[in-house]
Amino acid sequence: MTESLEKKRVAYVGSSHHVKKTKSTVFLLNLLQENYDLDLIITDDWVDGRLPADVHLDDRYHAVIFFQSVPQGVWEIPIQKNFVFAPMYDQSGADPVENWIVFKDFKILSFSKTLGKKLKAWGLRTFSTLYYPEPKPMPSEPDPGSLFFWQRRPEVAWPLIRQLLPAKYLKKVHLHFALDRGEPVYPTEEEQKNLSFTLSTWFDTNEQIQKLIQKHELYVAPRLSEGIGFSFLEAMARGAVVIAVDSPTMNEYIQHEQTGYLFNPRRPVILDVSKIAEIRRRLPAAMERGFREWQQSRTALIQFIDEPIRPLGWAWPLTFCLAKCRLFLRALKRKVRSLF
Repeated sequence: MTESLEKKRVAYVGSSHHVKKTKSTVFLLNLLQENYDLDLIITDDWVDGRLPADVHLDDRYHAVIFFQSVPQGVWEIPIQKNFVFAPMYDQSGADPVENWIVFKDFKILSFSKTLGKKLKAWGLRTFSTLYYPEPKPMPSEPDPGSLFFWQRRPEVAWPLIRQLLPAKYLKKVHLHFALDRGEPVYPTEEEQKNLSFTLSTWFDTNEQIQKLIQKHELYVAPRLSEGIGFSFLEAMARGAVVIAVDSPTMNEYIQHEQTGYLFNPRRPVILDVSKIAEIRRRLPAAMERGFREWQQSRTALIQFIDEPIRPLGWAWPLTFCLAKCRLFLRALKRKVRSLF
C-alpha cells in the first residue's frame, strides 16, 4: 500500500472571535485542514500585536494566512515568501490605495468581489470568490406578515426598518438584541399596541436561532456592510427573504426584488412586499447555484495559496500612481459639485 504524501505545513493567524465565538472562519479552516497540515495561531494574547517569542512565521511554513488583519509585530519581521492576507470588506473596503501598498509582497484572498476587483485594479495579486453555505430544505410556509430583526449596530435599528414596510403588512416581529456596540432600540408604545413583538438576547445554539428565523417571512441583514455575511447567508440558505442595505457584501449575493430586497438607508422607500412569494420560489435555485460555484472555486483557491509569489514588476509603481490620480480626481469632482 502506497503511503500518502505528507501535507505541506500552513499557518492560520487570526482572532479567537472568528474561530471560537462566531465560528465564521470554520468553512475556511476546514478547507485548509483538508489540504494542509494546519497550525492555528490565535492572536488574542499578543501584547500590542507583537509576535510572542514562541511564534515563528518563517520558512517552516509553506504559507501563512492572515484573516481580517495583520498584527503589528508581523511588519517587524522579514516578509515570508508566501504570506496571504484575507481582508474583510466591512473593515478594509473603504481604505484608500495608499493603505494597501504595504501588501505589495502579499497575496490577497478576497471574499468580496467588489473589494477583489478594486485591489486587482491597483495591481495587487488577488483571488476573489464568494462563499455560499450548503442550502437547507425549504421549511413550511412561514407566518405571513412576519419579520426577524437582529439589531447589531445603531445604524441599522428598528425605526429604519419600520420605514421600509407597508403599515398593513407587518403583523408579527421578533427583535433579537445581541449588539456589537450601541444600545437596543425598542418599538414605541403605539407600535407595541398594534403589532405582536417578541424579544430575545441570547440563544444557546445556532440551530435555535435558525429555527426561529425559518418561521418568519423576512430577515433583516443587520449591518451597513459585511465582511462575508454569515447571518444573512444562513437565513437565505434556509429560505428566508432578506432585506439588506445596498452595499457589499449583501449586494453581491442579493438581486433586488429577485432574490431579496436592497435599500438605501439614507433614502428608505417602502418595499414591494407583494413579491415575497416569488422571491421565495427563486431562492432555492439561486442558493444551489451559488453553493456549486463556491465548491468549484475551492480548488482554484488552494492553487492560489500554493503558487509562488511572482514579482509585481515595473508596472506596479505606475498602477499605484494611476490609482492615486483617479481617487484624487473623484474627490475633486465631488468637491466641485458641492460648490454648485
